[in-house]
Amino acid sequence: MSNTFELTEWLGIEPKDVGVLSGILRTTEDDHELVWASIIFAPSDVADAEWPLQGIHPTHQAAKGLAARSPWLAVRVTLTQADAHSWLNDTLLGHSPDLGSLPALHPTYSRADTPMLLCPKADTPRSSVIARVGRPVDGFWFPANGEPLAMSNGDASALASISGMRMTPGLTGERTHDRGLLVSKLRRDAWLVDVVGGKNLETFKVSVMADQNRVSFSDLELELEEQINGEVSDIRRLRLRDIRLPDVSENEWITASLPTLGSNVDRRVRLWHSDGRLLDQTSMFHIAEQISAQISLMGTNHRLNVSVGEKPEVQLPARLERARNVGQQLTELLQDAMTGRIVSTRNESESRIQQELRNARDELLVLDPYFGSHPEDWNLLSAVTIPVRVLSGRSAKGPPLNVSAKKWSIGTPPFHDRFYLWTNGGISVGTSPSGFGKRIFRIDKLDAAESLYLSQRFETWWQDTKAIDL
Repeated sequence: MSNTFELTEWLGIEPKDVGVLSGILRTTEDDHELVWASIIFAPSDVADAEWPLQGIHPTHQAAKGLAARSPWLAVRVTLTQADAHSWLNDTLLGHSPDLGSLPALHPTYSRADTPMLLCPKADTPRSSVIARVGRPVDGFWFPANGEPLAMSNGDASALASISGMRMTPGLTGERTHDRGLLVSKLRRDAWLVDVVGGKNLETFKVSVMADQNRVSFSDLELELEEQINGEVSDIRRLRLRDIRLPDVSENEWITASLPTLGSNVDRRVRLWHSDGRLLDQTSMFHIAEQISAQISLMGTNHRLNVSVGEKPEVQLPARLERARNVGQQLTELLQDAMTGRIVSTRNESESRIQQELRNARDELLVLDPYFGSHPEDWNLLSAVTIPVRVLSGRSAKGPPLNVSAKKWSIGTPPFHDRFYLWTNGGISVGTSPSGFGKRIFRIDKLDAAESLYLSQRFETWWQDTKAIDL
């Protein structure tokens, strides 16, 4: 890979991101051999807050050689994008420059064949490098030539505690580590926080966190896959927009309770965006339902068997009944949240729409042939802090100063439904503000593709000569 600027463009590196460089080196009297390294591009606040190094401030520009048994050395430093690119370019060509106190390295890498998605809860050889951050990353893995380098247990545990890098047991009982370089971009959309089994394992509480400046919780979908004896028995997906979602502030998560098939089941949880992207996933897991132990009394032949918990044998009729109950529980869960999507009173309508408009990003576009027919209609937009443009019909009256508005002056407007659009999202509303409280109507979320299509039509109509300023 001769051009790392091209590589980082593929990863979607953002202007304010920094490169967090971590490495494990094997030192000799004359040289330093790079065993494992990663550069994870991330926001500077994430690099500062979520990569603790036993009191060492991670943004300190001089790389730190942390305590480890000779001949191993662990380093971590936060770099500007320019320095990170320089280090990558030279490293991939077989030599590395000095960066602060980081020693010069002389590795040789082969070209990466494919990008990979690493998730913190997926048990893969390189996934735990981002376990402390708790967010998925997109990246490229460059394996080095040669076999993994063996480390003793003591060395591995010392290095793992300061580097956040995975150490896996080898066949000899010693710990080994893949040789190579990981170049990745920390993903800031949404990620799984925790998965906890409920009573009798008939429900699972799945906690999700999201960067609410980039994605709304209502854009997310949870999928629960359940297997029995290695065979898929059930896969269900739940749109978070279809259940009651609490109001959460920044740096908070939400928890959804998913019905399950019960005991003796292997499971996997996936987190999807409504546009089809896989954002995070767990590895397949099985909950320990019973722990048994045998205790020997000192000086005697007496042994005591101790068992904690129960693991019932589940027969097919009970499993089928549980599967029917799962469907009923999901129906009840969705019906309980129906009032969030179908509204009737004026106060409920305004509150629900204003809550959705808080998710709007970049610019809010409103398509509504009757918006602004009454002066109080504009109050619906009073809490919106981003630029707003409204395209309405001939009955619309002048907007407040913080809103740009036009009306369709000749004939019937070419739009009927009411749409509120923004980047990668929006909502469709069954009536104009003047109709709130008169009849029930539905509020529906729009996905990114629908929002883009309607936004393009909005721009065409906005430029039409029939659309005149209010």
